[in-house]
Amino acid sequence: MTRLSADKIGIVGAGLAGLLLARRYVAETAATVLLFDPCRRRGNHIWGFFDDGRRSLDPARGLSVASWPIWTFSDGDKEHRLSGSKACYRAIRSAGYEAALRSALTESGRVTFVGNAVTTCDMSGEKPVIEDDGQNRYDVDICYDTRPVPTPEHCMLQHFLGVTVRTPKDVFDDRQARLMDLSVTQTQGIHFMYVLPFSPGEALIESTVFSQIPLQDHWYQQHIKSYLQDRYDVHQYQILETETGIIPLFNGVADTSFGIPTGLRAGAMRASSGYAFSQIHDQISALDLTAPEHARLPSGPATWLERRMDDILLAVLTRKPALAPELFMRMAAALSADDFAAFMLGRSAGPVKAGLVLALPKWPFLREVLQ
Repeated sequence: MTRLSADKIGIVGAGLAGLLLARRYVAETAATVLLFDPCRRRGNHIWGFFDDGRRSLDPARGLSVASWPIWTFSDGDKEHRLSGSKACYRAIRSAGYEAALRSALTESGRVTFVGNAVTTCDMSGEKPVIEDDGQNRYDVDICYDTRPVPTPEHCMLQHFLGVTVRTPKDVFDDRQARLMDLSVTQTQGIHFMYVLPFSPGEALIESTVFSQIPLQDHWYQQHIKSYLQDRYDVHQYQILETETGIIPLFNGVADTSFGIPTGLRAGAMRASSGYAFSQIHDQISALDLTAPEHARLPSGPATWLERRMDDILLAVLTRKPALAPELFMRMAAALSADDFAAFMLGRSAGPVKAGLVLALPKWPFLREVLQ
């Protein structure tokens, strides 16, 4: 592989996007990298993602902890079972994956982790000058900013609490992931259960809500307990791990950044679902490291039309949350498994998007379009 010039690269944020970007520079160039992040420890999460075999996911594929060729959607009355011929659904542990990426960067000898927060990046001179909260200054050739975008007011949130449980008997079908079970209460927002079985006796059970107000932990915990009792007849179980999260659902691109916005800051998330793992890999993989700095702005994971569809869906869900079970079930029924995965990954073919539009009720969406 041809090595590019030995630049000094600054990357603000050592989350997934920052680590993957540093990995590309180490693998494909002779550059040295300064990776800025004050966060010493991140909580472990199970990251779920659709995988259709694309090369950008090669680093993650071998470290995934489980995969499912079948995924289901249910609302209590009916169930849609999708089986992919090309695509599968995978899970990876965030702590393990990030640790593997960090280890490879450390072993390269060309990445320096700076444990301070960046306060400014002066772009007025020939080269960027980064200053951190320790009043240290760093001259770099190019600076990328991978921090999340601030959440706007009145934004729809995806908030959740999940527990990895071990049950005394085998109750889970580990051939399929239950991506949405909408048979649970809808009193506090759009609520569904998400079940990833790692074995017949172990699974992640996650209580997820779409609303503008997060709930107390005990609310999700109680509904997980009730769900295990009602669906699986499990009354006693061991909790191996707990995770929580809040994901703002909007097509966010930062107005200002410390250099080139990248990752979530450059729109690497599907606003309708909160999925970003595969999209971040795609974005970093597609970045042209040889282009002039002004031409390196990463592309988003979705087309303009897909982003517009996401915005309209979120507007309908905000205005008419009671429609959510019907809408999600129609979406699951409208497409094959591979087409559904393609839409979730972004940049899907025209017939895939048309199939979704034709499957959904027209008036609620037309009203949002006209407004």
